[in-house]
Amino acid sequence: ADFVAAFEAQFRAVERRLAQETADLVDPLDHARCIELIEACYGKRRRHQDFPTRDASVRQRWLGGGSVAVTGATGFIGTRLVERLFESGVQDVRAVIRSFSSVAGIARFPVRLIQADLIDAEALREVFRGASTVVHLAFGASGTSRERKRATIDGTRAVVEAAIAEGVGAVVVLSTLWVFGFPRGDKEHDETSRYQPYGGEYARSKAAMERWCRRRARTSPDTRIVILNPGVVYGP
Repeated sequence: ADFVAAFEAQFRAVERRLAQETADLVDPLDHARCIELIEACYGKRRRHQDFPTRDASVRQRWLGGGSVAVTGATGFIGTRLVERLFESGVQDVRAVIRSFSSVAGIARFPVRLIQADLIDAEALREVFRGASTVVHLAFGASGTSRERKRATIDGTRAVVEAAIAEGVGAVVVLSTLWVFGFPRGDKEHDETSRYQPYGGEYARSKAAMERWCRRRARTSPDTRIVILNPGVVYGP
């Protein structure tokens, strides 16, 4: 019926197999081998601190030595970020999630999973209380056009306002290079660059979000608002 139900069907098949009612789909040993392979891969990976860096202090400086709260932590970038935070020595990582059905990628780490609505400023204030940094990766990826814009624009406003109200040192907001149109690779972009959203609703809503963040940054001297504009993100 849906994506989650497909996994439920697999688990029930394994349950039947364990009860020796049927021999369909997979053998329990197949599951064990998959788990062993995943753990072996994690065991052989090079940790972030093992890679050379021009200035080791740079990696820790932005963290402020405290807790880090992450929205959109179960996504492609968010999952990798959670792993990097723990590898960098952050002891308290709080993940703001919509549903527990998508936390498998980060649940292997001692992350605090907190279910909250991105529009609920009071709930967000509780999550951000005592945090030194908030990394806002979540955006409107589903629902109607109005619902997506609400999550991207209003959700960002709620996150930033909650962080400011709680005295968080910095809010890092993930945007996209597409807010500047379709720029040449050799052209640099900064705060003076003109917005020319490319890619439809996604880029337009991100551009609107950025404009609001830049206006709010002028009136929040105690909380830095940092906007990141990556291009296409890919990798393992």
